[in-house]
Amino acid sequence: MRSRFLLLLLVLCLGFSVANTTKAISVGPGLVDVTVDAGKQTDFSILVTNEEAQTLSFALTIQKFIPQGDSGQVEFLSPNDTSGLPDWLFLEAPTLTLRSGESRNVSVSLRVPNDATPGGHYAAVFLTQTSLDTSAGQNVSAIPRIGVLVFATVNGNVVEKVALREARVEQISGSHLPARFIVTVENNGNVHVLPSVRIDITNVFRQTVASLDGNTVDSRVLPGSARVFTSDWIKGSGVSDGGFWNELKQEWSNGAIGWYEARIRVSSRVGDSGETLVRFQVWPWRSLSIGFGLILLLTFAYIGMRRSKPRLYSR
Repeated sequence: MRSRFLLLLLVLCLGFSVANTTKAISVGPGLVDVTVDAGKQTDFSILVTNEEAQTLSFALTIQKFIPQGDSGQVEFLSPNDTSGLPDWLFLEAPTLTLRSGESRNVSVSLRVPNDATPGGHYAAVFLTQTSLDTSAGQNVSAIPRIGVLVFATVNGNVVEKVALREARVEQISGSHLPARFIVTVENNGNVHVLPSVRIDITNVFRQTVASLDGNTVDSRVLPGSARVFTSDWIKGSGVSDGGFWNELKQEWSNGAIGWYEARIRVSSRVGDSGETLVRFQVWPWRSLSIGFGLILLLTFAYIGMRRSKPRLYSR
């Protein structure tokens, strides 16, 4: 999948700013996930397309990265740190020039040494623009660059082990949905894991009312790190702007009431890794109040009609 959004991702991770936001460079795939034996070689390619109206040139570099935080961020290490995966990746050329509208496959070879450590190794292949026109006002201190993340697994004693560290539910309002499930998955192995996060919600009658996929975007968890996954259970529209009638509309559109229980299960390719239960309640008090008021009104009206009805007496 071509990933123009990766430019923004890398800009945020590195704290860079882009001088010219009209640049249209696409790179695909955004992530390469390969498995190889120690002492072997595997090749892959990166498709780069220049969608700008002028010729652009790039320098190709490789940087190692490590996980940072629990939201999937990564920290890119110094380009001088070439140990591990950066030392195993070989580019066909250190530079690339593309005419307007031109696409080209950049070949990359992964040559794993015989003594490579089994497990996951991580780096990014960057394309840094070198064809800036300073006379046109482009800022050389904010050089645009885009990249591809490389996840390499060396076969051997590979340990794939994830754990369910924490699971909880948050509600913006106790009177209606959404209910947000926040699940923290920890990777205690030596290779990245694509975890399955399953959330099954049942009502007070033990009926399953919803089943959620907590990892819809196939997010990976790197070794020695944890990642937070969020999923929302919602039936109708989103959060209202407040006020009695807007909140009442939310209660009607979401149609939830009573006690609920969510069974949260985390697993990987090797099997289940953790399970827990979280409970929450939804009480649409505005709808209940109006309903109760209507019942009282009808009851009093019925009693009034009974009292005002003429009585027939017989001798």
